[in-house]
Amino acid sequence: MTIPTRSSAPFNRRLFTALLVAGLLALAWLGALDHYTYDYLKGSLLNALASYGVSRSLNAVISMFSTSTISIGVASISVGELLDPLNDLIERFSELLTFAIGSIAIQKILLTIVSSNLFNIILSVFGIGLIIALFRPTRPGLAIFSKLFLLTIFLRLCLSVMLLLNLAVDHTFIEPNIQANQQKVEHLASDLDELNQMPQTPQAMQQALAQLQQERPTLVARIQSRQSQLTSLQTQVSEQAERVEHLRQQLPLWERFNVFKQDKALSEAKETLQALETQMSQEENALNALQESLMTVDERIARYERRLAGQSDSMLDSINRGLSSFTASIGEVDIFKIQAQLEASVENLLNLMMLYLLKTLLLPLLFMYLLIKGFQQIWQVNVADWLKHPSTPETKKAA
Repeated sequence: MTIPTRSSAPFNRRLFTALLVAGLLALAWLGALDHYTYDYLKGSLLNALASYGVSRSLNAVISMFSTSTISIGVASISVGELLDPLNDLIERFSELLTFAIGSIAIQKILLTIVSSNLFNIILSVFGIGLIIALFRPTRPGLAIFSKLFLLTIFLRLCLSVMLLLNLAVDHTFIEPNIQANQQKVEHLASDLDELNQMPQTPQAMQQALAQLQQERPTLVARIQSRQSQLTSLQTQVSEQAERVEHLRQQLPLWERFNVFKQDKALSEAKETLQALETQMSQEENALNALQESLMTVDERIARYERRLAGQSDSMLDSINRGLSSFTASIGEVDIFKIQAQLEASVENLLNLMMLYLLKTLLLPLLFMYLLIKGFQQIWQVNVADWLKHPSTPETKKAA
């Protein structure tokens, strides 16, 4: 009779399983994935709300033209009828954005629930119970603790993993297209709004032009002041970053990578650096807003000067002249140009609808489906069988 030799494989498997469980528990408590997913959901929600605001403002501007008409010879064209198909599409786009915003809000609520301390405590109880059961001689409760831990760790991490996968696809393919199409829609909304508010008589245009010319030097001075403040902040951020790096280099190696305890001076320096970076970001945003305002003022000044000189500026000016006098000629109102711009806007809106549908509904459902299918395969694994001694020739010959 051959005596079977004890294999170290079962112990190694138990140790590997215990370390894997401990690593997953640490990942859940540290919330490393949650920070990225929270930022992603916050950014997605803000973008969706911005798009919704643009759609509603565009809808409001188009509604102002619903009773306006343009006379061409003996015929007349209703601007409201011309813009009605676009208005209907904007309504559908607003409805889709409502669902998209709701989807993002639900994902954010679910992420808050599964990342809460209570959920992590429940997960830890099942994880510690599984580790204890692994090293008990008879392994009591191994099956139940393994199933409970698999279920809770899946619920804890699947949403974060799904959102990170969605983030990778969104950042690479979807978000740039959303920004490009949204800028075109915003441009159309601003053009129509400007058309509605633009003064009609030469005297009113002269007054508006004089007011804009007075506003321009003030904007230039504010931009120069912001640029000076931004340059000063950039210098402070650079100096503070060097100080943080200097303090970090002075620490022993084991303290540099200790995420649970950091040097007080280094922590304070990092907080100061973060505050300066936040302030610099705010200054950059304010400077960009002022520069955009200056560009808008310059465009409006140029438009008023062209109109006062009797030059045709764009098809929007042609519509505006038609609305003011209710008479226009074919040369003044180019219907084909109007149709071309509306068709381009329809294409942009359709692109935005498909992109938001893909980003907030289809891709999350696809990734969740794939994760569930993977979880089903893992769920079928019997941990007790996996931890047993592997079959060897010696054990088969035992009598």
